[in-house]
Amino acid sequence: MEYDPDIQQSAVVKIFPQDKTRSFHRFQWIYMPFIYAIFIPRWVFYRDFKDIFYKRIGGFYNRPYPVFEVLKMFAFKVFYIFYMVIILAGLQSKLL
Repeated sequence: MEYDPDIQQSAVVKIFPQDKTRSFHRFQWIYMPFIYAIFIPRWVFYRDFKDIFYKRIGGFYNRPYPVFEVLKMFAFKVFYIFYMVIILAGLQSKLL
């Protein structure tokens, strides 16, 4: 899938019927929840920055973003870390 970077997958996951089937794909229903938990931080912290700074997204050329928009995205990522990790970890420790 060249045109939609959100659908680009590794060989570990079989999404489309035309993808090559490997022997471990029959256990995908077991291991995918764990891999998906790893992919979410990758999307949040890696893919967004990659999409902003690379010249191409999928099959399309990417326009340069204004500096303010990049700084705003960075600030929201810091806020995300703050409320998802620090606050929720603090709440979790108080509940136990």
